[in-house]
Amino acid sequence: MDIHVICSGSATMGLGHLFRARAFSRSIADDANVRMTAIADPSMSSLFRDLPFPVSLIEFESDLTRENLAADITVLDTVSLDRGLMAPLREASRLVASLSPVFDQMDAVDCAFFRHHPVESHGTRVFAGLEYAVFSEYCRPIPSDVFGVAARKTPLPVAICMGGADASNKTLRVLESLVACDSPLMLWVLLGEGYGHRYDELVRCVQGRPGHEVVLAKTNRSMWQIMENCALAVLSGGLTTVEAVYAGLPSVNLFEREQHANLMAESFYDRGVCLNAGVIGRDSLVHMRRLVAELESDRLRLLHMHQQSRGMVDDGGAGRVLRALLSELEVHA
Repeated sequence: MDIHVICSGSATMGLGHLFRARAFSRSIADDANVRMTAIADPSMSSLFRDLPFPVSLIEFESDLTRENLAADITVLDTVSLDRGLMAPLREASRLVASLSPVFDQMDAVDCAFFRHHPVESHGTRVFAGLEYAVFSEYCRPIPSDVFGVAARKTPLPVAICMGGADASNKTLRVLESLVACDSPLMLWVLLGEGYGHRYDELVRCVQGRPGHEVVLAKTNRSMWQIMENCALAVLSGGLTTVEAVYAGLPSVNLFEREQHANLMAESFYDRGVCLNAGVIGRDSLVHMRRLVAELESDRLRLLHMHQQSRGMVDDGGAGRVLRALLSELEVHA
């Protein structure tokens, strides 16, 4: 069974699609003949080293040719693709699927996988629910004794992760807000491969704030090695929040748009394992800082959030997606 995974990412789009496609491909590599094509800047090549299957890194989607499209199943993980590519892609594949809930050619794929239940499906066969969540193989559940140690520390260790690219530099705005907290914090600022802003701006905003400790860390595979030693994370929603629930790490989320907040699983909010600070802006940043301060002073609540997250998400999403793809392939045979 030949499966071709096509993904894309950039400083403006973000790198989440690249990470998810990489994790999905690696998870199913023992059960299918997998190859990947990543549409990304050549500087992103480090994301695809040491994978047990072929990976092609191309800079432009126009470099996708009919000759390299042939596959039994094509899985797309991207925000957009030129409409003109969809017809030859469908001709070269027996089945075309999307892992991205925001793909702009959804009506041209056979099936799609969402973490949430979509408002509309564009006539596409949809598999929806957290059971289809696919995320980094480096994310693992945090043992309760390890989390308990972090939750009792002073200053409280808090991770800030605004995505691998963070085109609008939400990281700086979050850091500027958190260093205004009265309670001391140990802030781990995680900067991804695509972070292209000036580091000295981050350094300047913490100068003269002696109560806080701040570490700037450029991360990729090591991201969860750091986050598993934190008691709280400030996130931008999306896949990292799902990973945090799986790991058992409480989070406060600032979203880019209201629709992104609405895409988060309602069960996360209902059980209080992640908190919604709103769409990022002046008021929501103040609200985020207030939530962090409340959790810093209520360590039992952090422990409760950690315990409540257990079992809400598991790591079997890639396998379920593969089984659904094979089932759909039989239908389309």
